[in-house]
Amino acid sequence: MKKFLTFTLFYSVLLAIFFGIPLFSNMATPEFPPRNMNFNLHYNNSFVNKERSDVIILGNSRSLSSLDSDILTKMTNLSVRHLGFSSSSPQNNYYTLQAFIDSVGAPKTIVYEVSWMSFSKKRLNTNRKHLYDVYYYLKEKSPLQHSFDMGFYIEYTLRFYKQYRVPYKKNKNFGYSNHLNQQPKNMSFLEKKSILKILEKNSLNLKQDKVYLDFFHKIINLVIENKINLILYTAPESKELVEMQKDRMNHLSLFYKLADRYNNIKYLNFAPKGEFYESRFRNFLKDSHHLINPQEFSEIFAKHIR
Repeated sequence: MKKFLTFTLFYSVLLAIFFGIPLFSNMATPEFPPRNMNFNLHYNNSFVNKERSDVIILGNSRSLSSLDSDILTKMTNLSVRHLGFSSSSPQNNYYTLQAFIDSVGAPKTIVYEVSWMSFSKKRLNTNRKHLYDVYYYLKEKSPLQHSFDMGFYIEYTLRFYKQYRVPYKKNKNFGYSNHLNQQPKNMSFLEKKSILKILEKNSLNLKQDKVYLDFFHKIINLVIENKINLILYTAPESKELVEMQKDRMNHLSLFYKLADRYNNIKYLNFAPKGEFYESRFRNFLKDSHHLINPQEFSEIFAKHIR
């Protein structure tokens, strides 16, 4: 019995040290690792190089496929950086925005893609690796203060030790390509079958997740507190998809109400039945809710940024 207790105590202490050192260390990650879910150079420029930006773009794959920051920069004469992340939830976007403000200050304008899918766990998820990436740049240093699950701590710990033996590659834009003369790399989500077939087998009413809603309102609070202009927009999607959204206005009404209430918030709906929809948008679509090329839509969208 004594040997068992000694054995248990010894390995408990080892585990506590193994996980404790990373959790309470203030060491910063050298740079954002290459990943096929986002423009990692934009993250590195913002957080590692501390470059300020007039406009930042938030959202999931719909924002990544619909807006090109190079075109927006050229047409508005404003510095634009795309900090979207594929399949990211409002929780991911909130921590990205908070970390950006903590690191380099509030941007003048935020562009955030929202839609019928924005608060659904069927369509989005909270990516722990992304939370790990932005964690170091938050003023609150202890991850214990955040509502991350145990998987985050495991990922956090493994990545902490990995940085000592595998240096991150520098000066390469892995993941999404932000150049029109190149095809986006590893954009497998665009090659998947249309969401329509999935929706036909599932409920056409998407439940709003309370946690996602809470983090969305936290984003709104940051916007109000820091006097940031917020442009909420719904990217073009197919008419067939819109017609299947039986509870569509239950979701979109929140965006309209915010635009009515605050002078620094506006909502632009480019989807069918939306105020800014144009029939030519159908030719822009790769599938039911992603664009094949962001160039033309970005040129149209640019006039709405001030």
